Amino acid sequence: MHAELVRKVAYDARISHDLYKHCVHPHLGDELFFIGFVRPYFGAIPPLAEMQARWYALLCSNKLALPDKETMIEQSKTYVKYIEWQLTPYRTNRIVNLTDFVIYSDDLARTIGCRPHLVKMFFSDPSLWLKCMCGPIMNAQYRLVGPHSKSDQVRQIIKEVRWLKHLNLMSLFLLFVYAII
Repeated sequence: MHAELVRKVAYDARISHDLYKHCVHPHLGDELFFIGFVRPYFGAIPPLAEMQARWYALLCSNKLALPDKETMIEQSKTYVKYIEWQLTPYRTNRIVNLTDFVIYSDDLARTIGCRPHLVKMFFSDPSLWLKCMCGPIMNAQYRLVGPHSKSDQVRQIIKEVRWLKHLNLMSLFLLFVYAII
């Protein structure tokens, strides 16, 4: 019985899009968690694995809970449709676990409760907002708020990092519109 279950789970986990948020087999819930099996088409795997590990730690400490099995399956199907639509030009038979780095990070951050409110940030700390929107993509911004946040340290790190020096006003406007959405 266990060998069959392991075989089925291993087979199902080959394509992490079929797992809830690339981590959870819907039939096993939090009994088995896959961390680091997601591959962004740009960006790195370790920052995504860090976000997955943060989520798993909150699940293990009962600070968060998984939705029911049906919800996980339905959300996974919706996500697969979206990813197939978005990444069709990039998908190959060899690399099937591609995802969007920013969208996936933001999704996990929303789940964890650590996604910064960018509209509030725009009005309360415009220079930090500009760095988050125009600077290099890094997980530090997900330590500004929420569980395990280190707001003062992270603000200093984000403000010191090198970033784009030349932006036009249209780019700033579009970034603000994106932040609102």
